[in-house]
Amino acid sequence: MSARIVSLQDEYRRLETERSEAIESRQALGAQEAENKTVKAVRLPQLSSLTRQEFAKLTPNNNVYKQMGPVLVKQDQVEAKANVDKRLEFIAGEMCVTALIDQLIVSKRVEAKLKDLTERLDATRMELVKLSTEEQAKAQAQAA
Repeated sequence: MSARIVSLQDEYRRLETERSEAIESRQALGAQEAENKTVKAVRLPQLSSLTRQEFAKLTPNNNVYKQMGPVLVKQDQVEAKANVDKRLEFIAGEMCVTALIDQLIVSKRVEAKLKDLTERLDATRMELVKLSTEEQAKAQAQAA
């Protein structure tokens, strides 16, 4: 067997290993995505419900204050509740968008690596087949 064929076989094995690792990374990303969705679904409603429960306990006689720098400023309860609800919606939206962007960036990177490895693996396989065929043809020609 020629040194080039042995070298290509080693390269092919290395590329197969890298490709397997990339596939495992993609599977791990899928698991992380599912975990993040679960955490978001559980934690954000808990935060939201805790805040709403606290506001539900308020009576019209209770005062609500908003911190503005080092000062506490009295605020209307209805306005405070509306602000908190808006803030919770904003946080939920930001969490969702940030998680999606992070997931897309990592996913695209893994998919690009996987595609590149697959293309290199195919090219190496084709070259290996070509060289093996040529070597077999030479061996048959020498035998004849």
